Amino acid sequence: MPLNMLINGIAVPIFTYLIVRITGPRCKP
Repeated sequence: MPLNMLINGIAVPIFTYLIVRITGPRCKP
């Protein structure tokens, strides 16, 4: 499995989730 797939499959969703939690805390419970 290419490392790029691992990054896209795990790191990107987590990073996006953290950004949403930090920048828009009122959008999520």
